[in-house]
This record gives sequence, structure tokens and C-alpha cells, in this order.
Amino acid sequence: MQDLEDGWDGEGSCGYAPETWERARRFLWDNALSLWTRDGIAAPAPGVMIGPDGSIDIYWDLPHSSLLLNVPDVASEAANYYGTREDGAEIKGSLDTSGCHEWLMKWLAR
Repeated sequence: MQDLEDGWDGEGSCGYAPETWERARRFLWDNALSLWTRDGIAAPAPGVMIGPDGSIDIYWDLPHSSLLLNVPDVASEAANYYGTREDGAEIKGSLDTSGCHEWLMKWLAR
């Protein structure tokens, strides 16, 4: 993903900045570590995929729930998320990826 330059798909898509990748990686690591340290819960592993406009999508698809978090390519922009659970619960919003959000992992794991 980091090796993809602007226009990589022949359709004019943006490349992926190392800073965007690092923000996504740091979000995953910091929140998984926090969840483990505070509650002894191992965070489920997500898929990390190419998102639109140079953003990165982080997607958890579990048997009982799913959650998509989009990390934008602009550091000052909030990440957007949307999730559903089989019990009908939904969650959506935006967050600063530099903050601690292990609550989002707890919601996913319920």
C-alpha cells in the first residue's frame, strides 16, 4: 500500500502517504495495547485496506459484529466509523485517531 503512487490504478487515484499508514498503525497498536493492559482483552485483528482518496480503511468482520473505521489522509481530519451488531445495535461517529478509544473495541467485542 505504501508503494502505491498517485494514479496507481490508471484512474487517477491518490497514493498512500507513510504518515497515513503510521496513523492507522498507531491507532490499532495503542488501542489494542490499552484494551489488553486495562481489561485483559485481546482486540480482534482487523483487515487493513485501501480506502478512498488516499485514506486507509480498517475493517473488523466478526461473526456477531462488524466495524469500519476510515483513517483520512489529512492528519487534522477525524476518522469516521460505523458498526453494526447482530443484536441490532449500531454505532457511528468520528474520532481523533491520536486519542485512546479502546471503548470502540469493547463495543465490537460485546
